[in-house]
Amino acid sequence: LSGSGSASNADQMITKALSISDVICDFFAGLLAILHPSQMRTLLLSYFNILQECESQNESNRNRTINFHTNLRVNKCVRQIKLHAVERLASMPRFLSLNFPIKYTGTYPKYSGEKSTWYSQHHDVESGSDLQSMMIEADRDPQCFWLSEILMDECFDICQRSCEAIIIEAQAQSKAARRGRKVDDQLSLSRSDLLRLESIAYHSIICVYELLIKRHAMDSRFQSIACNTRVAGMFVGSVLEHVVNAASVLATMEGNHRVRCLWFLSL
Repeated sequence: LSGSGSASNADQMITKALSISDVICDFFAGLLAILHPSQMRTLLLSYFNILQECESQNESNRNRTINFHTNLRVNKCVRQIKLHAVERLASMPRFLSLNFPIKYTGTYPKYSGEKSTWYSQHHDVESGSDLQSMMIEADRDPQCFWLSEILMDECFDICQRSCEAIIIEAQAQSKAARRGRKVDDQLSLSRSDLLRLESIAYHSIICVYELLIKRHAMDSRFQSIACNTRVAGMFVGSVLEHVVNAASVLATMEGNHRVRCLWFLSL
């Protein structure tokens, strides 16, 4: 994936890798029609985990000067392959039905006990057990939103780690400038590296906002109020979780940064 040396050769290799990944994605799409979703969940997680292991191995060798830029190119290629898979899987016509979206009826267990106030709190055990039984009835194997959560996790993880790399490099450059020193060129990111990382971060958050959320929210087949509620429920948990996890990164970025804006638009 890193090529034999030059960046142009690495671009040729990633183009070839993406064409091969198309075959794998077509294979996955065909299997989704004949295999049980629990089996497909295991298969997709294995695919993404194998790619993650390639990236993790390179990150563990990052301190080695001789492999620094080679490892960086491999990491960027791996992330592009992941995002390409997300694009293909998120575009499937049966994407929403595969996630088993929960149907929200608008009714909840009735509370029959005494009302609680700020100085007198009451807990109705029956209501809690009823609510728990309702959630158990909705349990599946795999659970609801399994495919959307896999794809959302991959996109947000890529975006967060790409932004963190840019922020760390900016802080290192600023610290070196204050001390009147120069950052080692062999272990620092070049301008092209930073632009590529920013491009990957933007690509990943675009996949979340445009392909996963907006595409399915605007699907002409699901424009009733009931369907809109089910679509929103499929994504809101993952979005909120990753916003909280990336709070420090989002707080460090500029307020009008395009990646940060799209991240919050996803809410």
